Amino acid sequence: MVRTTLTLDDDVAAKLRAEARDSGEPFRRVVNEAIRWGLARHQTAVAAKPFRVTARDLGELRPGLSALVRISTNSRVFRRPLSAGQAAGPLVTDAALAALAIDHGATLYTTDRDFSRFSGLEWKNPIEER
Repeated sequence: MVRTTLTLDDDVAAKLRAEARDSGEPFRRVVNEAIRWGLARHQTAVAAKPFRVTARDLGELRPGLSALVRISTNSRVFRRPLSAGQAAGPLVTDAALAALAIDHGATLYTTDRDFSRFSGLEWKNPIEER
């Protein structure tokens, strides 16, 4: 055991005293456990492996363009299918989500009332259902 003088910030000392009081443990044991916990946590964080993403070649896939063509010409999505020049902004994303839901027979949960424009889409507002 090594004896040393340690200067603690007031807020840290207060938390350690409260923990010692609440647990019934001696102050020095609470301080040692807090330091051990902090050091172990730091060592675990340093030892964690970095997250890596491996890129894959998807060939000639052009998801934006091919999705737009499929969606804008799909009469199951639109009562009057759009031409590529008519689809812009959020409508393209909404149409892509609607087409996926329709094709898979899924219910789309959203608070965006704009989805009511898509015929054949079953959608629900999860907030209004409560």
